[in-house]
Amino acid sequence: MKRLNLTATIIHALPPSDGRIELGDTKVPALSLRIGPSSKSWTANIKRHGRRYRVSLGTFPSVTVAEARILATKAVGDILSEKHVAATTKRKAALTFATAFEQYMEKIDNPATQRNYRSCFNVHLAPIHKHRLDAITAESVATLHRQITENSPSKANLAGRLVRAVMNHHIRRGAITLTAPTMILSAENRWNRIHRKTRAIPARQVPEFIQRVMALDIVPTAASEAALFALFTGCRAGEVLGLRWQDIDLDVGSFRLPVTKSGRPATMPLITQTREILSRRLVSFDRHPVWVFPSPQKPDRHIVDFRITFERLEADGFGRYSAHDLRRGFAAALDATGCGAYALKRLLNHAQNSDADVTVGYVGSELTTLRRFAQAAGDFLARGGDADEA
Repeated sequence: MKRLNLTATIIHALPPSDGRIELGDTKVPALSLRIGPSSKSWTANIKRHGRRYRVSLGTFPSVTVAEARILATKAVGDILSEKHVAATTKRKAALTFATAFEQYMEKIDNPATQRNYRSCFNVHLAPIHKHRLDAITAESVATLHRQITENSPSKANLAGRLVRAVMNHHIRRGAITLTAPTMILSAENRWNRIHRKTRAIPARQVPEFIQRVMALDIVPTAASEAALFALFTGCRAGEVLGLRWQDIDLDVGSFRLPVTKSGRPATMPLITQTREILSRRLVSFDRHPVWVFPSPQKPDRHIVDFRITFERLEADGFGRYSAHDLRRGFAAALDATGCGAYALKRLLNHAQNSDADVTVGYVGSELTTLRRFAQAAGDFLARGGDADEA
């Protein structure tokens, strides 16, 4: 862990992190600052009798540097005097779902996953926020799942999985000693069956889509350009939005995705269409040297989504589509132009288990080969597919 003499000026200057960065304090060795995508939180870290203790002290700037140092020093004293043990036992007895959720979220690094879970927590799990973990019953979970299902079966399943993950996390930590109440959803076959979506933007409509997107504004916005970049790469929305200039290599003709759903970083090829998009974005590089698609309101951050582009197109009568429809459209174009199954998975950045499938280890993923397949798919989309497909 890197250590600094932490000051308010230094902390304010630290940018948000897509992963989790932890900095130690030189004045109070037990104090550290965790930097995440949306917060900077203080913790005290103490080791006693071979056991590590981590005590949350609040977030900066609500808790100042001076206050954090005082709290960290007090936490060290409490643990060394074993007051912490009694306090921890008392907290376990009154651990609410809201508190348990926040503690569980400390281990979630992926920004998109964090946003997804927090949205589910705030919108769908509000009825159990104040419930103690040991008071959440199987029947209350089943009832909540049934109520959410009335509006969205897929959100109901997500809520159930989130409750299960939070409960299991604290069961493993010993905070509670019971079976996760979500077991009833499996035992009584209450999970909703969700059919995979197949909607994709048809290749024959892509030229019109591009034309309409470019005509939305006099100068294409970051949201419009991000949508086009997603169209010609098949990347997930979060992967496109989080692109940094430092991950773009125009000389090699590639871009790097440091954080992906598959859990591994990926290097993807640039093609003619995506190079053109980046050339237009470079015009604003001097003003926005970090993010490829910066937020117009907060230039030090990237845009959070490009749904506004689809909403404007729908209002203009083009049809209703989403970011993932572009991804499915790119996948269909890869398939239509003869891309092999292994290269297709690689270009879509789907997880590949090389231990279970030995062939993956033999099939190369050379950037030149991937670019050839991606360029063929990009050209296919740009010209509206083949004549017989149209």
